[in-house]
Amino acid sequence: MLTLRVSPKSSRNAILELIQTENGLALKVAVTAPPDKGRANDAVIVLFAKTFGIAKRHVTLISGAA
Repeated sequence: MLTLRVSPKSSRNAILELIQTENGLALKVAVTAPPDKGRANDAVIVLFAKTFGIAKRHVTLISGAA
């Protein structure tokens, strides 16, 4: 399981850096999609699937999906 900090409406889709949060470490992720109607969540799934060369069905959001 990975913890993410997603920035929607960014200028590019990218996994940016590992950051320290109040709950430990998280990956900072930027997506161009807006945060409405699940578009940003869908963009995160596509980004991770492409980055790691896996099918989208193998990427699951556990929380923060709404």
